[in-house]
Amino acid sequence: MVNGFLERLSQGYFVFCDVKLPGSKGNVDNVVIGPNGIFVVETKNYTGEYFIEGDSWYMKKGSPLTQRLIKIHKSPGKQAKSNAKKLKRLFNRRDKHLRTL
Repeated sequence: MVNGFLERLSQGYFVFCDVKLPGSKGNVDNVVIGPNGIFVVETKNYTGEYFIEGDSWYMKKGSPLTQRLIKIHKSPGKQAKSNAKKLKRLFNRRDKHLRTL
């Protein structure tokens, strides 16, 4: 579903799905390159209601009267930031290599 939305971006945007970065165990769900920057999109298939504060994600549990927040230990925000840093390091390494040619 996310890929379908990203493919509808206007001309000038390039969408790459399921990107494997060298030296990394995981993947980047989507990398979008466009006139206003490069974006890392992390996709999750969560159900329910969530509360987000900074990089911390909490799932809301219980009725409105007994509601409590349960912290999600694998933060999608932290994962996206980590993937963005890895991608930036890769681009910087490639850029330095190209300048020496």
